[in-house]
Amino acid sequence: MLKLPYLQIRSNLIISYNLPVEKYIRSTALNDRLTQILRETPTYSGLLCPGAKKRLTRSIELFSMAVNSEPEQRIINPSTGKAMSFKFNFITLTIYSTDRNITGKEAHKQCLEPFLQWMRRVQKVKLYIWKAELQKRGQIHYHITTNKYIDKDDIRNKWNQLQRDAGYLDTFYKKYGRWNAPSTHVKKVRHVRDMASYLTKEIAKTMQNGTSIGGKVWDCSMNLKTSQYYTTDDCTGEYAGRINQMVRDKQLKVVYTDNCCIFKTIQEPAFKILNNRDLLEYQQHLSNVVVKEQELIRKRAKKHEIIEHFASNIALQRFKIVPVPDLFSSS
Repeated sequence: MLKLPYLQIRSNLIISYNLPVEKYIRSTALNDRLTQILRETPTYSGLLCPGAKKRLTRSIELFSMAVNSEPEQRIINPSTGKAMSFKFNFITLTIYSTDRNITGKEAHKQCLEPFLQWMRRVQKVKLYIWKAELQKRGQIHYHITTNKYIDKDDIRNKWNQLQRDAGYLDTFYKKYGRWNAPSTHVKKVRHVRDMASYLTKEIAKTMQNGTSIGGKVWDCSMNLKTSQYYTTDDCTGEYAGRINQMVRDKQLKVVYTDNCCIFKTIQEPAFKILNNRDLLEYQQHLSNVVVKEQELIRKRAKKHEIIEHFASNIALQRFKIVPVPDLFSSS
C-alpha cells in the first residue's frame, strides 16, 4: 500500500512528496527568495527557455484553479444587451506598425506595460498572464488572458491610443485617414472542461519559438508569480487508502519517480479527493491568490513611501543651512 505523507493538489494531478515539514518550509522560503532575486535582476534572452516554460505552465495552472474556484460571472453583453456567463477571455494585441518590426523591449515599454497598468488601475484586473509572439512577418503581438470582463471597444481604443502615441499608426493614418486600426481581438470563454490544458494550448502553443523577440517573452500578475500550489499532509493515512482504491478502480493513473508519485485524475478534478476540512483550506488558499495582488500593491506603495521619506530626509540633510558664526562680533 502506498504511503502519502504530503499531497500537492493541482488541476488534474495529485503529487505525493516524501518530504519533512521543516525541510519543505525551508525549501519553499528559499524558492520564494530566489524568485524575488530573479525578479529584481532579470536577464531576458528573448526566448522561452525550459525554466521559463515551467514557470509559465505553473502560472497557467494556478490561474485556472483560481478561476474555477470562483462562482460563475454574469455580465451584460454590450452588443445584445443580454446577460451571459463569463469565465475568462483571450485578448490579442498586435503592433500595427508596417514601417519596421518593433523589438520586444521597445514594444513592452511603449505599449504593453502602460496597457497592463491600465488593466490593473482602471479595469481592476487582479489575475492575468501575457505572452509575446512573433507573427510570420516578424512583427510582435501579445496574448493576454484574464478573468475580468473588459469591453472589446475599450481594449481597442486604449491599445490604439498607446500605438498612436508611440508613432506606430502613422502609416495606417496616412493610408486610411483614421487611427482605429484593427489591432485587437477578444475571445470570451464560458465553458471549458479542462481549463488548464485549454489555457496551456492557447497561451503556450508557440513555446518553441526559435527567434528572439528582443525582450521579455512572458509575465503574469504578481499574485500568480509568488503563489504556490496547495499542499496538505496525510498523517492519518486517510488519503492513502482513498487513492489506492481509486488506482485499483482505474480512476487514477500513477507515475512513480525518484522523488514523488504523480496521480492523474481521469474525470474528476484533483481537489475532489480532499476532505471537508482540507477543502475549505484549499478554497481559502485560492482566494488568497487573488487577494494577494492587492496586498502586494499596498506593500509596494508602502515601500515607495519609505524610500521617498528617506530620500527627502537625505536631501534636507545634504542642503541643510547651517548658521555661520559672526567672527567680528565682540564677546
